[in-house]
Amino acid sequence: MAEEALGFQTNNLTVLVAAEHDAIRKGVTRILSKMGFGEVLDAHDGEQAQKIMEDEAVDFLIVDLEMRKISGFQILSDIRVREYGSDIPVIVLSSDGAREEIVKAADLGANDYVLKPFQPIEMEKKIVSVLSTYFKPDPFLALIRRAERLMFLKKYEEAFPLVEESLKINPSSVRARHIKAIS
Repeated sequence: MAEEALGFQTNNLTVLVAAEHDAIRKGVTRILSKMGFGEVLDAHDGEQAQKIMEDEAVDFLIVDLEMRKISGFQILSDIRVREYGSDIPVIVLSSDGAREEIVKAADLGANDYVLKPFQPIEMEKKIVSVLSTYFKPDPFLALIRRAERLMFLKKYEEAFPLVEESLKINPSSVRARHIKAIS
């Protein structure tokens, strides 16, 4: 399927894969590389994943729920309340049969899940589905997401006009007014 039809270009996206088990992390990384993702970062535990997300503008996250130090649940919770990029797409990895974990992850804002062990084709389909949905937002949301990414990169002067434009679409948006106040 052509990238234009998908609504996103994989070579422009930075993905973080957080999983303790080398085989899982390397397997997901291989799939992402095969799909042509621009930058694939990996973390061997939740603490390293948190550090990477503080320092890098990550566009997409695949996280194992079962990690030491900081769990995938905590990472997901932290993402959903952060100042910028709180709505980045997240796919969680969970053990086969852990239904309550999947429900909890969905309640925390996971976009989808993949059961371990997984087949590469299954992972690819989930990635395409989640990213296709994410990258076809309404105009307001598209502006806000671009502004937030620029703010994260400390490009405030570039972000400000996008925020102003988004406020023309939705003047009552708390999210847009918040970005404007801090830019």
